[in-house]
Amino acid sequence: MLRKKTSLNIVSIIAILVTSIAVITLGEFGIFGIAQGQGNDTTSLLTPDQKAAICSSIGSHVNTTESRICGIPTTPSSNTTSSENTTTGAEAPIADAGE
Repeated sequence: MLRKKTSLNIVSIIAILVTSIAVITLGEFGIFGIAQGQGNDTTSLLTPDQKAAICSSIGSHVNTTESRICGIPTTPSSNTTSSENTTTGAEAPIADAGE
């Protein structure tokens, strides 16, 4: 009976140690932390001076990040293409080699 209790205590202690080591190791690698470069709320990470610098340097085009930080709407992208260069899915006409 004493031998059974001793082995049960040893197994319990080993399980606690393994769990503790796993939690510490995962914490060191940042699995439980927040990725600094991939946070969704970038506005809370910036100082007022940084926000002012970003918002004052915006040109004629406002991207999504600038829009979120400064509270202004984004500028729609202008994909200007010539109608001569686009096709509607049909094959382009083949020029006659004899002309």
